Order: sequence, then C-alpha cells, then structure tokens
Amino acid sequence: MSENETKKAPTKAELEQTNKELLEKLAKLEASKKDVNENHGRMIKGQKDVFHDLFRLELANTQKNLSYTLDDPIWVPLEHKHFFHTVDSNGKPQSSCVASAGHMHKIYVEKDENGNLIAKCGNAYKHKRNKKTGKLIEIPVKFASGDEDVPDKIDEHTHDVTYLQSEVFKQRVFSKDALDMINMHENERAARLSNPCL
Repeated sequence: MSENETKKAPTKAELEQTNKELLEKLAKLEASKKDVNENHGRMIKGQKDVFHDLFRLELANTQKNLSYTLDDPIWVPLEHKHFFHTVDSNGKPQSSCVASAGHMHKIYVEKDENGNLIAKCGNAYKHKRNKKTGKLIEIPVKFASGDEDVPDKIDEHTHDVTYLQSEVFKQRVFSKDALDMINMHENERAARLSNPCL
C-alpha cells in the first residue's frame, strides 16, 4: 500500500463476522483449558471406559498338607476367602478368582430376575504346566491319601459369593511399538517353554 492510499474501514457486517469468529475461537480455547484442568493438566486421548465388578468369596474350609513327605500327609483344616474381579487392570475379562490357599475357583456371573449381579462358584482347581507343550492346564485339587491302595480325595468345596461394588475406569492404551515389543517377548517366552534347551 502506498502512502497516498487510505485504508478502507470494515463494514458493520464484516466486524460482526470477525467478532463472531473470535468468540468461537475463545470458546474452544476455554473448553480445552477445562479439559486440561479436569485431567490434572493432561489431555487424555484414545481411552476406553471399562466396567469392573468386584465379588468376595466368603469364608470356607479346605485342607492343607503340612507334611514334608508324600507318604505321610498331615492334613490341617484351613479357613480362607477369595476375591473375584470381572476384569483385570488392563480390561481383560477374568473367569477365575484370585488364588488363595494354593487354588482358585471358576466364577460364573449372571443377572437375576431383578437385574442384580449374582455369581456362582465352581470347584477348586489349580494350574499345572504341561511338560510337553509348556501350556498351563487346569487340574482339580486333590487330598493325597499317602497310601497307594487308597484313592486321592478331590477337594469339592465351594464358597458363597457376595457382590461388593462396581466401578468404571479408563483402560490402559499401548502404542503399536509397545504392543509389538510385548508380543515379541511373549513369543520368546513361549519358544523357551516349548524348547527348554534354548
């Protein structure tokens, strides 16, 4: 623009349009500030809400062998409880309670006629690693008799299950690189289990 040219004043409609655009930008900035403040200064992206239900398996009795020899078991009554989470901290669904007294139980969650959550408890079991495949297999808990002529007794105790509470939390999000690294380590671990000479 040369010195002789004068700047043309904006019209009322142009001023109103500019003002409207500035107000919209300001509203967006205020909204983003609010999101940052609500998340302690962090902008959270790509998270998923996960619903978690917590149950308690009430007090029940089992037996524990306190002997150091297999031939002469010393069975002692043992009171214990378990807890059951419907999902783990990564949001992966769970089917068994937390181990206690050397065993776990399968838990079956359903809703009653009123829509309330109820859970049922299966028999006691434990994991054992298959020596050939390296995979974990489920086996029933047995009370060894210590005598070859007397068969082992299977532990068939169960628990009453009480619903405690539910919560919603944000699922952890992993980057593609992190997932690739986790998968690589899992594949190496599986290879070592299937071939112990590696």
